[in-house]
Amino acid sequence: MSLATALPRTTDPRFDHGSVGWLELDPAGRVRCANPAFARSLGCAAGSLVGRPFAALVCEDDADALADALTALRYGAGASTRLELRFEPEPDRTVWADVALCALSTPDGDVAGVHVLALDIDARKRTEALQLQRHSLALQVAGIGLWEWQVESGAYQVDMLWAMTLGYAVVELRPHIDDIVALGHPDDDAATTAIIQPCLRGETAEFAVEHRLRHKEGHWVWLLEHGMVVERDAGGRPRRVIGTAQDITQRKHAQAELLAAKEAADAASHAKSMFLANMSHEIRTPMNAVIGLTRLVLGTELAAPQRDLLQKVQASSKSLLGILNDILDHSKIEAGHMTLEQVQFAVEEPLNNVANLFGAQVEQQGLELFFEVAPDVPMEVVGDPMRLTQVLNNLVGNAIKFTERGEIHLKAEVAAREPTGMLLRFSVSDTGIGLSETQAGQLFHAFTQADNSVTRKYGGTGLGLTICRQLVQLMGGEIEVEGRLGEGCTFSFTVRVQPARAEHLTLDLHRVRGLRALVVDDQETSRMILGHLFEAWGVQADVVATAEEGLVLVDRSRAKGAPYDVVLLDWRMPGMDGLEMARAMRERTREAGTAADGSTHVCPPFAIMVTWFGREELLADAADLGLDMVLTKPVVPSALFDILVRLQHRDGSRRVGAPLPVAGPQRFDGARVLLVEDNVLNQEVASGFLRGLGIDVTIAKDGREAVERVEDEAFELVLMDMHMPVMDGITATERIRQLERSLRPPIVAMTAAVLSEDRARCAAAGMVDFVPKPVESDDLVRVLRRWLPARRQGPGHGAGAAAALPAPPLPSFPGFDSAPALRRLHGRADQLLRLLRAFATQHRDAAAHVDALLERGDAAAARAALHTLKGTAATLGLSAVAHDARAREIELDAATPPAASNALAASLAEAVAAIAASPQADDPSGKSLLTFDASTCTQLLDELRRYVQEQELIPDTLLDELKRAATKADLTGRLAALLQHIVDFDHAAALADLDVIQGR
Repeated sequence: MSLATALPRTTDPRFDHGSVGWLELDPAGRVRCANPAFARSLGCAAGSLVGRPFAALVCEDDADALADALTALRYGAGASTRLELRFEPEPDRTVWADVALCALSTPDGDVAGVHVLALDIDARKRTEALQLQRHSLALQVAGIGLWEWQVESGAYQVDMLWAMTLGYAVVELRPHIDDIVALGHPDDDAATTAIIQPCLRGETAEFAVEHRLRHKEGHWVWLLEHGMVVERDAGGRPRRVIGTAQDITQRKHAQAELLAAKEAADAASHAKSMFLANMSHEIRTPMNAVIGLTRLVLGTELAAPQRDLLQKVQASSKSLLGILNDILDHSKIEAGHMTLEQVQFAVEEPLNNVANLFGAQVEQQGLELFFEVAPDVPMEVVGDPMRLTQVLNNLVGNAIKFTERGEIHLKAEVAAREPTGMLLRFSVSDTGIGLSETQAGQLFHAFTQADNSVTRKYGGTGLGLTICRQLVQLMGGEIEVEGRLGEGCTFSFTVRVQPARAEHLTLDLHRVRGLRALVVDDQETSRMILGHLFEAWGVQADVVATAEEGLVLVDRSRAKGAPYDVVLLDWRMPGMDGLEMARAMRERTREAGTAADGSTHVCPPFAIMVTWFGREELLADAADLGLDMVLTKPVVPSALFDILVRLQHRDGSRRVGAPLPVAGPQRFDGARVLLVEDNVLNQEVASGFLRGLGIDVTIAKDGREAVERVEDEAFELVLMDMHMPVMDGITATERIRQLERSLRPPIVAMTAAVLSEDRARCAAAGMVDFVPKPVESDDLVRVLRRWLPARRQGPGHGAGAAAALPAPPLPSFPGFDSAPALRRLHGRADQLLRLLRAFATQHRDAAAHVDALLERGDAAAARAALHTLKGTAATLGLSAVAHDARAREIELDAATPPAASNALAASLAEAVAAIAASPQADDPSGKSLLTFDASTCTQLLDELRRYVQEQELIPDTLLDELKRAATKADLTGRLAALLQHIVDFDHAAALADLDVIQGR
């Protein structure tokens, strides 16, 4: 059916009611008639269109297309055509229509008119226009230009954005492919052609090519062009290709820079690896000397306390050596320079090192650490004990870090026996946060964290486990991990070892067979381990969980005439604790075995307390407490075996080892050291310890003052804090390193930040060493020994020596451990008590202050206050306060809003109350601290005034000299007030006291 026959006629009922527009034009192109549908689309009446030229209704831009169509119709009756036209019924309004035109003929064959069928497509065209606009806008935003290539003619059309990319206007570019190719970089021609040709041949659907074109200004622009063939001729040859172009110059430059940086980094990394691999030997040499010399001393006759201390020195030296090697080993392994030692060692040696290194931390966190050595594991083997210890230290350290409550269980067993040796398996299990399968699969990759959140709760560089895997593989074994989220995990690894000499392979078990033992411990794992150990040794052992059950068994065994030879007691147990049970056993035995003359003929069981807590305290009072021995957790088999052997030779009397004396540290009399520290309490702790070693200490409260001091005075060493107001330690170090060589003393960093990146920052700034906070005496002495010449003198000599004043007893309360604090203060109990009182005064309201800061929305200030509180409390031995402050810090890092500081407030209140209740120091000279002989004290008072005016920490030596220079006459009582104000850090009141004393 032709288009003409499909058009409606004026007699067709659809003419008046149809939805399709219809018109009839006369031969001149004027409207003869139109249906209402067409008129409605133009917004007018049908009658108003009659007589109007049809061309006048069409938009001017489409007039030419309509004229061409009407002309074509005049040359053939019955001819038809179709096109899309825009009608313009009124200014600023157009209507799109799909228009079909068909010529009407007369009987003579002339053109009698034209039928017009118009379908409203305005909505569709507007949608298409909107989509095209969005598409064009997207391309512009993305910086993507468009091009079209007519392959046969070579015509090449580009849009404005394409041209602008090369700095041209569209009209400036000759639209031909030859001119576009001429802009290309000659080095890219071959590669570009090789990519495009397969697409032109139809082998690929599209192509993508990166190449350079010359900009109008002469430089090269990188373009990423995508193209595809959209039209081919009958023979399959390409006719039309269209595509996009995007400027990637910046990306290519960035790639080039990254490549250059990578090559430089690879070269630097290789150089670093080679350097560190070579330096590893140099660094280990002095540490090996310390270990070797300690071993030589251990081979001489020593008292038991001295031997114990030296063994700990040796273990700590080996641990320190392992820590140093953590950084070196990765590079050394990468460089292929790692070699293993093959020496004979006791399998328990690495376990003891682990216990010595982590014992205090395990106790502080309230965890339990257990060692289990299978009975078939030989006592000694041949291998590399240092590398084995390094792996165990890393795994146990991670277990402690990721375990908030519960236990860590280290087990050693024989995995396989081989003709030339054996495969030992070590496993470290914990009850911590556990691991997902994804984490477990990635955990041994370098720098991978188990906790990889943006704000991490747990520290660590992620390098330790990589080193562990490499070391285990070098020792002929494999390492693996099993775990589930929230249920803990187990790291296990194997190492291949060689047999030791036959006489050192096993324990002489016949020496303990037949003994009867009782284990009383509320920890199931501990009972299981000890029970299996006794069973393997042939010791008849019973295990119970409570002291009440233990006493029942003790009474029952004595009644049967087969009393226990030894009872192992845990100290901290619910209900009756271990001490109470020990006293009860002693009392019951005394009552059961008292003869008529009052003598005791029944020997109570040998009571061994097994505990982390208060070993020295228990040793000092063991006899009164009913104990015979204190065995430190975690129990290693040989230590327990030695005790059982001693039982076979006891004579009924028991002697308990006395507490071990503290060895005197090396002195550095006369050495000049600059201490740079902004925290007043930390100043006093560090300076007090340094002066106790005979060091002349000068204090700077910030980095800027430190630079000024170094410029004006000569120092042999600078101890530099990193985080300070005014100028931080890194900047100060860089400034000092810029001074003349004669004014540049070695600078040692002191900071709580101990990650490898922190050490790297310190080293980059010019620092030569690193002391972690809170500063421990061993760490500080290690640094001093390295960088200061030793000037050992007898007690009482040197600038730092002063007559010690009697000190009152230190307060005793849960959460306070005076031992580490006294070590930091060189045993100065009076100084510790003074610092504790200052702490109580300054921080009694710290918890409320933190809450107030949080209410004001100042989380940064709250976090800073907690950081200061935590560090100061840890330095002074206030472990409970330090723990709660740290927990509060963790809460602030959590996503949920933190609650009030209840736990911190409680531990603070307990500490402050206990400190306040402690007795005041006695004046050894009665009222001699109250007044002065002005003729002898003027110089001292002037020096004191300088410290007070600058609000600096006053040296203990100056205060001691003032006290010794005081007269016995009680005239004003001002000195006592002055000293108290100094203790309270009330500088204004202290200055007023000085004015009165000096008559100003």
